[in-house]
Amino acid sequence: MATAKPKYLEVSAGVRYWEDATINGVEDEDGNLVPFRSGDIWKPVINLDSGVMLNWPEGTTASIHYKVCDQGEYWLQDESGERVAKWKGYYVPGCFLCQGGGGFGDYIILNVGEDGKIADWCKPDIVSEHWKAEPQPKQTGFCEKCNKPVQVKTRGKSQLLICVECGAVALPF
Repeated sequence: MATAKPKYLEVSAGVRYWEDATINGVEDEDGNLVPFRSGDIWKPVINLDSGVMLNWPEGTTASIHYKVCDQGEYWLQDESGERVAKWKGYYVPGCFLCQGGGGFGDYIILNVGEDGKIADWCKPDIVSEHWKAEPQPKQTGFCEKCNKPVQVKTRGKSQLLICVECGAVALPF
């Protein structure tokens, strides 16, 4: 696995039954209440140390019991949000997404408080055999602003040259 220390878990899970969640005590019949829904995919990012979902809407509570059945992808991210490893398995990584157990590889089971913290969060051990290292960006030169290395970073379908020190975006040569 990559040498960068994992800080976050990025989830991209195809949910079969959105109604299997309650948001602020209301059954989410159409999946329109749950934060981080994008089409048929649920895409939260979780801080591994604290168990807090990033950008969770303050004051929102959720009881989530989503059936995923091999329709998910999961990545570890470093401090800057770059993917450093991808889950090798086809099943839900239960040690991360079934706090309290019982998901059997097919379910995401979480209770989320008003502050975005997952109830009973216990930071799981990261077993390197379960993760495949993601390719790391290549250094392509030096920043004109601070003379530090510049790397290619992929954002969606675009590739950018970004300074690793000051974050300045440069145009390709």
